[in-house]
Amino acid sequence: MPSSAEMKTKHFRFTTMSLLWGVFAIAFVLAAYSRGRHLYGPGVGITYSVIAMLILFLFFRNSIQRPFSALRFSVLVLFAVPVSLAFAFPAQLNPNVQSRIDVQSRIDYQEVERQARRELQKMISNDSTFQELTVSTNHQKNSCVVIEGSVQKRSDLKRLHERVFDECKSAEKCFVHCQIYVRSESKFYSGRIDYAVD
Repeated sequence: MPSSAEMKTKHFRFTTMSLLWGVFAIAFVLAAYSRGRHLYGPGVGITYSVIAMLILFLFFRNSIQRPFSALRFSVLVLFAVPVSLAFAFPAQLNPNVQSRIDVQSRIDYQEVERQARRELQKMISNDSTFQELTVSTNHQKNSCVVIEGSVQKRSDLKRLHERVFDECKSAEKCFVHCQIYVRSESKFYSGRIDYAVD
């Protein structure tokens, strides 16, 4: 019979391996979801997660089967590695995929821009201090949402800066540029909204 010390050692190894396996499995599934969501959106992220869990299940099942089969393990590796790489880097296998990803990314970003414009316009229209400001989108170079016009004081510009980040959450996901004239200083402030006020 194995001694108490040997049993404790085996138990420690089993516990450690189980913990490492669990951490790896969670990280693998989360990475699959993150990659799928980044490429195609949340729905595909979930699909990637399911495929990742299927691969993990096959490896786990192989590891507990006795006797251990090196051939079966090798087949799993030969299956899992190409599948994982193909899902992680689809554009490397098919350049047309990257084109579709780029188009979808532009569509998603334009929707964020539209939402940011709506939020900014609502904020400006509800505050008489900002009645001379307008919101538009500039697509000439780098696409961005533009706030332009004039305010009376530097403190009004600072308050605009604060309210944009407090009330317009979509503005954090896109470029918001300001071109604002401060009448009391006879000075223009131009730049990204987060850098517009010292």
